[in-house]
Amino acid sequence: MMLDHLGHHPELFGFRIETYILPHYLANEHKYGDLRLDANFAKLWNDMRSEYPFCRVNKGRPVDLPPDWAATRRNASGVFDRIIHEFARHEGKSRWCEKTPIYALHIATLGKAFPGSVFIHMLRDGRDCAASDHRRWGRHPCGTMFRWKHVVAEGRRQGRRVPDRYVEVRYEDVTNDPELHMRRVCASIGVAFDERVLSSTRPRPLNIGQESKEITKNVNRNTGYFTDSRLQSLEMIGGMCLANLGFATCRPDSDVNPGFANRLWWSTHDTWTVLARQIKNKFTVQKRMTWSLFLARLKVIIRSK
Repeated sequence: MMLDHLGHHPELFGFRIETYILPHYLANEHKYGDLRLDANFAKLWNDMRSEYPFCRVNKGRPVDLPPDWAATRRNASGVFDRIIHEFARHEGKSRWCEKTPIYALHIATLGKAFPGSVFIHMLRDGRDCAASDHRRWGRHPCGTMFRWKHVVAEGRRQGRRVPDRYVEVRYEDVTNDPELHMRRVCASIGVAFDERVLSSTRPRPLNIGQESKEITKNVNRNTGYFTDSRLQSLEMIGGMCLANLGFATCRPDSDVNPGFANRLWWSTHDTWTVLARQIKNKFTVQKRMTWSLFLARLKVIIRSK
C-alpha cells in the first residue's frame, strides 16, 4: 500500500515488485574480483540485469545494458541503483522506492551501501500479518507470528543505527488518517506533500472488502479470520511485541519462543507450500510466464530463504 501510494508522487518511482536480491549481491560482491576491471564489472552488470525482478518488470527480458554502463558506480549497490533509475527515468521520475519486507533485516548494511537512502518501516498488527500470509500463501499462522516479532524487533534495532534516515509508520495509523501520516512520510523522505499520494490505481477488494482506490481504514481482519483459540496462541508468541507497538492484546507480557522442532516444521511447511503455489500459478494465472523466467523466480525465492 505504501509503495503504491508513494509511486503516485511526481518525483517518486515505485518499483512494482519485491526484488529480494540485494543482500545476496552485497554479500557476494567480492566474488566478482576487482570491479575496476571492465570484464569483472560487466559480469556483475549482466548477472544483475538478468535477475527475475528486473526481467519481470521489463516484459520478460533482461534490462538493456546502458551505453555508458562502465561509468556506473563500481559496486553492487551502484548497479542496482542505476537499473532502477533507468525504470524511473522512463516515467520522468527522479527518485525511486522499493519494498521488500526481508530488507528490514539488512537496514544497517543497506544504509552503508546507499548513503542517501531513507527507510520507511511499515508496522502492522502481527495477527493481521498472520491472517494475510495464511490467506494468500497458506503459511502457518504461528510461524508467521514468530517471524513477525523477530523481524520487527531487528528492524527497529537496526533502524536506531541510522536514526536520521529511519521512520516508523503504523499501517493502522495510515489507514485511519491518511493525509496526516502521508504528510509525515513525505517530510521524512524529503519531498513536498502531493495529494496524489492519497489515491491509487490498484483497487484492493480482497484486503478491504470493497473496490476502493483510496486508503481505507484497516478492519482488523484477524478478528473474524481466526478462532479465539488461535488468537490466544498467536498472542502467547507475540503479545509483548504487540503491546510495545501500541496494539491491544490480552497477553501484553507474553513473549514465548516455540521450540526448535515447531519452528523447523513451520519453516519447512511454509517453504514447500509457497513453492507449490508458485508452481500451481505457473499453470493457471501465470501461463504466459516463460519457463526460464519462472525458474529464475524460484532461484530468487530459494536464495533469499
